[in-house]
Amino acid sequence: MKNSDDYNLYVRKRKLRKKVVGSVFIGVAALSIYAAGTLHGKSTSEHVAAEPVKSRYERDPEHEFWAKRLQEGSLIVHIRHAQREKWNDVTAFDALELAKGLSAEHESFSRATCLTEQGVEEAKMIGQVFEMTGVEFSSIYTSPSCRARQTSEEAFGNVGTIVNSLLHRTAIMDEQHEVFAHDLREAMMNAEIVPGKNVVFSGHGGTLERDGNLVIDVSEVENIDDRQEGGFVVIERVDGKLIARHKFESFHDYSNATVSLKLNKTIPVVN
Repeated sequence: MKNSDDYNLYVRKRKLRKKVVGSVFIGVAALSIYAAGTLHGKSTSEHVAAEPVKSRYERDPEHEFWAKRLQEGSLIVHIRHAQREKWNDVTAFDALELAKGLSAEHESFSRATCLTEQGVEEAKMIGQVFEMTGVEFSSIYTSPSCRARQTSEEAFGNVGTIVNSLLHRTAIMDEQHEVFAHDLREAMMNAEIVPGKNVVFSGHGGTLERDGNLVIDVSEVENIDDRQEGGFVVIERVDGKLIARHKFESFHDYSNATVSLKLNKTIPVVN
């Protein structure tokens, strides 16, 4: 991994920060519980401390670190497709499209499986932001579903290689999950990674964690598949293993961590 010293320092700082913040929170929580128990005449054992709530506007050093790492390349990006219309039977339509070799864009059920108008614009934005921030991709692998293909086309210029095992698991039979997981892992392990560039797998949520450790060997990410549309996971290949390093739950998490805006000059108004 590039800049291993920077990464090791980052890991140590992250662990120290979590330890300090956790200790402070526990201390404050304990005082609060004691005070509440004293005021209301209850023992502290009757009170449970609330979990700390992280502000959505809070700066996230981990996002910033991995945004910079993406610019260096040699990583795998597993991205969830942009916005689709929410149909209850979308997975059945996905299965129908794949089993019959259809192109959903030209079918009456296109609204079920393809991107919405907003989703098309989101996919375009994803590609533009990656390009603007210097993140390059050498190859693209795409789920056969309409929305994943459209995301690849709009964001990265083409669908690249279609990989059926990128399809979300709710569209396939339970007994096929294991073979699909092994196939997806093989695709990720065999994908050629060009120095300075990344590889993108354009698909869905529910394809990395659902099959346990069949795809990912080591996950440093909690709830890896809990991502909004457009959210993505950064994966690194190390010594024959696939390691999930970081998750951008939504694409704006990445954009906010790497796109720097300039202040405009204020021109006084002369009356």
